[in-house]
Amino acid sequence: MAVPFSNTHLRVPAGFRNLLEGLAREVLRAQPRDVVGFAAEHFRALLEEREREWPGCIPPLPEEQEAPPELRLREETLEKRREEAAATIQAAYRSFRARREAEPRDSWA
Repeated sequence: MAVPFSNTHLRVPAGFRNLLEGLAREVLRAQPRDVVGFAAEHFRALLEEREREWPGCIPPLPEEQEAPPELRLREETLEKRREEAAATIQAAYRSFRARREAEPRDSWA
């Protein structure tokens, strides 16, 4: 996400730079395929380590719960709509390519 240049000066929270530098160092060392998943696990490990060192400092991590049926249905519906949209776009592109290949090259200009 791009942020337009402005005269606004953002203040970085204390410790944020060190946190990001540590993540960057681990990403460069491990070279993961899934950087977002790696970052999630990295931060989860940091939280668990902090909880071991200072118990009660942070609330416990939520356990992964199964999504409610209405949410699963909504996600399935959205996924189906995405697949249908992709198929429509692909069909339109194939049709465009077929028409273009059938035309004489002189008419492309």
